Amino acid sequence: MPYLEARDLAYRYGGLGAVENINFALEKGEFLSLLGPSGCGKTTTLKMLAGFLPPSAGEIRLKGNVIANEHRSVVPNKRNMPLIFQSYAIWPHMTVFQNIAYGLRIRKVSRSEARQRVERVMDIVGLANTADRYPHTLSGGQQQRVALARGLVIEPDVLLLDEPLSNLDAALRAEMRAELRRLHDELRMTTVYVTHDQTEALMLSDRIAVLNSGKVEQLGSPRDIYESPATRFVAKFMGNWNCLDATIDASGSVRLPGAPDRTWTVNTGARGAVVLCVPIDGLEICRAETSKGANQSQPMTGIVKTCTYQGDHIEHVVVLDHSDAILRISSPKDSSCPAGTRVKLSVCTNRCVVIPDGWRIEL
Repeated sequence: MPYLEARDLAYRYGGLGAVENINFALEKGEFLSLLGPSGCGKTTTLKMLAGFLPPSAGEIRLKGNVIANEHRSVVPNKRNMPLIFQSYAIWPHMTVFQNIAYGLRIRKVSRSEARQRVERVMDIVGLANTADRYPHTLSGGQQQRVALARGLVIEPDVLLLDEPLSNLDAALRAEMRAELRRLHDELRMTTVYVTHDQTEALMLSDRIAVLNSGKVEQLGSPRDIYESPATRFVAKFMGNWNCLDATIDASGSVRLPGAPDRTWTVNTGARGAVVLCVPIDGLEICRAETSKGANQSQPMTGIVKTCTYQGDHIEHVVVLDHSDAILRISSPKDSSCPAGTRVKLSVCTNRCVVIPDGWRIEL
């Protein structure tokens, strides 16, 4: 039996469907990220899980019991599923200890037990020796730890987090990502995490649900989502793929529009119109006339539009000849080609993913 389950979950604002047919089933201790752009339905789904919005259709089950459907909804304070916001939402007039202990006080936990639980959680999240400090004396990362500790101290059935790191600077965000991963490995708390940050989702999650326009485009492990996108949207949103409209003929040869003389074979049963997903690091700028190997195609040609330094690599943007296709290429730092350079490109075909045109995964 799943620990937390959403079945055909939907929410509608008037006649507008903000979320439609959301399905997932989590085991106890699993970490699920809801990943997608602004307006895709991530936070609406999280608010239904928390009890702040009643489903328009479908149901939510916790440990086998229905806690929400279109007819009834257990109120938030009876669900034991705290929601941690990106704005921290900690009391400015309370000390760190008082903020963390607030939920226990509401639950009428004895003072001695509350002190033990608060001190334990403060130690776990790295807030030892801050009990008597006030929020305005803390850094952003420390304030986020207070909000996290306040959710953990009540020993929740499910922890819900709504983009909790979005207010932090890049360095602190990376530090807190590592901290959240450590806490999850240590506590194995069942968690649903909302983010639009692909790196966060890949680093933290056991599974990721990629949402688009209120629907799940793909649900899978971080490796599945990153290396085997199921739809064009997932490939584009993850940012590590070039998506090209192509056709595959009866022999299995791939052809790009506008470049019929450039063909290669990929291992797929798909035929006809397809979306060819080429990883940005699966393209190489070729300078030699010779073939680059058995797994690589005949070179395509184009002109470098931009060449930008990215720290650990160079990113080239190339416009293909005889086509309006634009490719992003991640190249080694010592392989810079200035804008305007005519280049040849080879494709590592065994790393390409083929998506039949118009196909959407059904869950």
